[in-house]
Amino acid sequence: MCILVVCEPNSTPKASDLHAGACANPHGFGFAIHAGDKIISERSMSAKKSIKRFMELRAQYPNGYAMWHARYATHGVKNEQNCHPFKVGDDEGTYLAHNGVLDVAIPHGDRRSDTRVFAEDTLPKLGGVAALDDDTIWLMISKWASGSKIAVLTTDTNAKYPMYLVNENLGTWDNEGIWWSN
Repeated sequence: MCILVVCEPNSTPKASDLHAGACANPHGFGFAIHAGDKIISERSMSAKKSIKRFMELRAQYPNGYAMWHARYATHGVKNEQNCHPFKVGDDEGTYLAHNGVLDVAIPHGDRRSDTRVFAEDTLPKLGGVAALDDDTIWLMISKWASGSKIAVLTTDTNAKYPMYLVNENLGTWDNEGIWWSN
């Protein structure tokens, strides 16, 4: 069921810990790093390549939030397009990753993952990242995604925060400022 790692500013997980997560979740990898006025995001089918790039870019941009994801496919095909994180709608400054299974309607023949459908279709229809600032929508998404965790990084000036973590209590923060979904 994937692994999602969220890093506070000036915190970086050990590459060996990311490799361990990748071994148990081998179906694709990706990351997003808040780099001031932009989000840097990459996806890969290679754990080694993804971890190397994440560590390199995190060293260059340590001052913002970051997230890294290793996929264990439950919906959608196993390809780079279904690796997390996903751009939210058409917003180049907002990316989302998820751990768990989301109850979304995936049209017949659609090869996207449940998370990709949520990021590309559902959250934008709710109002995009800024909708997460509405207590009613936050509660609705938290309950709907019960058992799942969703991380969002954004540079959108309409959003109150640069990082959102839905169902944060289902994961664990370590002493280094790193949140682990499982």
